[in-house]
Amino acid sequence: MAYYSGLATDYNDLLNSLILACQNESWDFSSGVLSKDIALIRPYVSLNTSNTEDKGIVFEVASTNATTSEVRPRLGRASQTFEIAFPVNYFFHIYDLEVWCVVKHGINEYLWAGFGVADNRVFASANARRGGNGSNIAYVMDATSGATPNDGLPWNGTSASSCLPFWSSFTSNNGDYNQDTIQSGIDGYTWAGATQKLMAMRLNSPLIARSPNIWNSESILFPITPYLTVASSKVSILAEIKHCRYLRINNLEPEQIIQLGNEKWKIYPAVKKDSLNPNNIYGNHSGTFGMAIRYDGP
Repeated sequence: MAYYSGLATDYNDLLNSLILACQNESWDFSSGVLSKDIALIRPYVSLNTSNTEDKGIVFEVASTNATTSEVRPRLGRASQTFEIAFPVNYFFHIYDLEVWCVVKHGINEYLWAGFGVADNRVFASANARRGGNGSNIAYVMDATSGATPNDGLPWNGTSASSCLPFWSSFTSNNGDYNQDTIQSGIDGYTWAGATQKLMAMRLNSPLIARSPNIWNSESILFPITPYLTVASSKVSILAEIKHCRYLRINNLEPEQIIQLGNEKWKIYPAVKKDSLNPNNIYGNHSGTFGMAIRYDGP
């Protein structure tokens, strides 16, 4: 495990820093492709401003035993009405087969991306879909409406990105409208995340809605387990992401490090913490929804 942090002056500088850090941790980089085990990840900088590909770092995902996924997650602005102000701070958490990149921009806003291999399936996820979102609201998350979170869909299902890895159940035959992908091999599909309905949040939704607990104000770290809805209202769990967890950050601060037993975890908001509106439905913040990434820094 390794942890890197620093400052990037633009998307190219950020990508170069990420590639160098991955190479230091035994990822190979050749012909524009990061590879390790069965993962083939081609990250590239996009300076486009269209509905099919917007600004940011786009991750083209493939495997040594599968074709390329049509879904290309993107680390970047979630709406064309927002700009990312450089320089930015970056935090890289790199493990044997799993990489997480978090970017802090402005005063207290965050972007993120993750990729690698989980349970012998290549995956990638990022804070934004490949295509831009026109003038619609960014960073939306239909998270807790009442006692139980729903699917976590963008506010109208199509016009903005949801906030956490494998959070949204929105699917489209057009991979530009999705931000998560993982190898499937179920029902004749090579990759999930486009046509196949893919999510992870729903399994934990009753507990997420009740966190943190009122007894001691602690927040539980919930596993991220991407799964598919299949015939007869059943689900098939595809993998468990090993080094990233969902959690509520009501009583935690961004970039705080917590220790659970022998493990340390670093806390990040999904986008931007807003304690006054913890159960964000629509808006340019993510309430108190966040993630914890396993930490091996100082």
